[in-house]
Amino acid sequence: MSLKESRKKPFRPLFVPLAGASLGILKMLNANYQVDSKFRRKWILTKTVGAISSGFGYIDRIIWHSVKPAETADPLFIIGHWRSGTTLLHSAICETGDVSYTTTYQGVFPNNLLFAKWLFKSIMRILMPRERPGDGIPLNPNFPQEEEIALGNEVAYSYYYWFYFPRHTMEFAEKFLLGTAEKSEKERWSANYKRFVKRCERNRKGRFYVSKNPPNTFRIEELLRIYPKAKFVFIHRDPYEVFLSCRRFFWETVKGIQLQEITQEEVDTNNLRVYKMMMERYMETRQVIPEGQLYELSYKELIENPFSQILKIVNHLNLGFNEKKLKRVSAYFDKHKDHVVKQYTPGPEDVELVNLHWTPYLNELGYKMK
Repeated sequence: MSLKESRKKPFRPLFVPLAGASLGILKMLNANYQVDSKFRRKWILTKTVGAISSGFGYIDRIIWHSVKPAETADPLFIIGHWRSGTTLLHSAICETGDVSYTTTYQGVFPNNLLFAKWLFKSIMRILMPRERPGDGIPLNPNFPQEEEIALGNEVAYSYYYWFYFPRHTMEFAEKFLLGTAEKSEKERWSANYKRFVKRCERNRKGRFYVSKNPPNTFRIEELLRIYPKAKFVFIHRDPYEVFLSCRRFFWETVKGIQLQEITQEEVDTNNLRVYKMMMERYMETRQVIPEGQLYELSYKELIENPFSQILKIVNHLNLGFNEKKLKRVSAYFDKHKDHVVKQYTPGPEDVELVNLHWTPYLNELGYKMK
């Protein structure tokens, strides 16, 4: 660890992102999942802020009912496993200024987009870290963000509940990734997703919505039912690097917002299982994506030739960005070219774990086995 890293304050917020959830969701989680004693103060504060934000959220819904959403093209979904380059790709495309996306603010307070936004955004600015724990990516309430936390704060359907209740990770994976939830729950999620995207489009006006949400890798069929002409970009990375990067990122994140104790070894085990589940589901369902609506690339291709890869995506999927918009993407990569990406060297035990659990996907994705 560098001296700079050692001086950084650990990510330990006063409350967890569930502070932006509706009261019904907070009550459901409180009734069904144990909060360990050392985290009860954080949970009480989370529920207190949640009660306030939920109250203002009623006014938000009244205002929304009077809004007529603009018509836009079907969304672009960036999918792939965590730590595979989804954030980099998402941020670059959003830099065009020509698309809508979920902001970090809306990712936590999706029920407070139209009313009292100034209040909750001010709270976020004060309390949120300037960098993302685990990788140092800059954070800001207005920056592009994935939508899984937001969706779980609107309806009781989110894999990311595992960050708060990590001992139930595989339960959440089965229910919200593999889709073993009740039919009514899934229908509620689908209806809310469409409404959520419309709210994002109102918040950040653009020709279409761009999503970056790794759990959506499991939901291709559901998303195509909502948006038959949706387009997808699947990005992948060397599985050995993914495993080690997830180990660092997930552990740093969990330590900041967990409400239950868990060991790093348990987090690793769950990560190995969820990666396998994700790749199996993707290999099974990618063929249902209509021709011309899917582009696949590797993280290595993106960082070695970023602008060239973005141009290939734009042309293959016919996204319609003009030269001026694409220059903004080029400027974005130039601006961030000095960002140091942590290099990972797997030890013998790491190699053994990846080879034991992920060998079929090493072969499928074109990576050499160590």
